[in-house]
Amino acid sequence: AFKEFRSRQNDENDEGLITGYDDPKQAANMMRKITEITGLKMGAGMEEALNRLERGEDPNQIEAEMGNLLENEDPFILKKIAGTMGRKNRPVRDNTLYDM
Repeated sequence: AFKEFRSRQNDENDEGLITGYDDPKQAANMMRKITEITGLKMGAGMEEALNRLERGEDPNQIEAEMGNLLENEDPFILKKIAGTMGRKNRPVRDNTLYDM
């Protein structure tokens, strides 16, 4: 995922993926692109904060109102990949002795 991020980072530099840290809307856009590339899903609080940034609300006001929520919440959640998360296959043991 990191190599893909670096590749897209170079490709999208002109679109503001790297620049625009002073613009809250561009910062929110960058966070959305990062989560898309890495496969992370945002928690409900982070999602709400980004939605508010995209609407042009003041970042300091958002932090003042949501700071405790954002500090106590895991901001990112790994998306479950169908059939692979939460299930561990037991190792298979071969009891046969082999000549070398």
